[in-house]
Amino acid sequence: MENILSCNDENKLLEEFTKLYNAGDYENCVTYIEKKMSVFSNKFYDIMIIYLNSLINTNQKEKALKLVKEELSMPYIPMNFENKFMDIYKEVAYIEKEGKEFNLSREKIEEILCVEEDKNMIILAIVELCKLNIRDFIEYINVFFKRDVKNIYKVMLIDALRGQGVDKEFVLVNKGKEYKVIPIYSENVLESKAYIYIHKLIEDNTGKDVHINSIALENLMLYLSDIYPASLDESEYATVGCALHYYASKLYGESKELEEYCNSYGVEKEECKKYLQELQSACAI
Repeated sequence: MENILSCNDENKLLEEFTKLYNAGDYENCVTYIEKKMSVFSNKFYDIMIIYLNSLINTNQKEKALKLVKEELSMPYIPMNFENKFMDIYKEVAYIEKEGKEFNLSREKIEEILCVEEDKNMIILAIVELCKLNIRDFIEYINVFFKRDVKNIYKVMLIDALRGQGVDKEFVLVNKGKEYKVIPIYSENVLESKAYIYIHKLIEDNTGKDVHINSIALENLMLYLSDIYPASLDESEYATVGCALHYYASKLYGESKELEEYCNSYGVEKEECKKYLQELQSACAI
């Protein structure tokens, strides 16, 4: 298996790990994927599915459960992989006897929207609502939008409403401020001008460092979701991009000082510090 350890081509690695998995060599799957996980960018979700199933087959169910919860808490997952993650979550959580109700009844969804605090149950309810006629739950969605929960979950619910073409006006409360939102006409965070522009800024400055770039862009989604439906002024784009780049680099273990990033983005250090404080709150989900 030396060739695996020396290979950095994610397509070839995915092919090799798929062979190992199909051959039932789950222990080596876990061992080698853990050693080469940092290589995966475009094929990250593909390898995560193999990795999670390999963990389950080697009786590392608690670790698999923790990881799949983390993935499901992300603001964006490709739909085909989101369904696979949900299936793994349901299977492992049942085995681990978490006592969660996975085939959610209408009453359970209503309860979750009105009072539930557990983020995994909130996500489960939103995923379930995507499969149902979401208009049947308008009364409870109105309650949810006024609750003191992380705004990312409200954004996820707006996306679900937009996906079903709901044109009703809702009042969304974020950080004590009321906003009127009509989902079908609302802006998708990932398609917003701020996201597109800051995305380009970060990519230009992170260069070939796909890992820091990936962390920064994930946190950009979280930050814009945290302030939604408010957005950023164009004059803030460079400073926010700089703060995200620096924040992602620190999470990845880089040691460069903030001044170096500010110089690259042409922004003031003190302004950048203000956004860094906001990021620490926005990105902790």
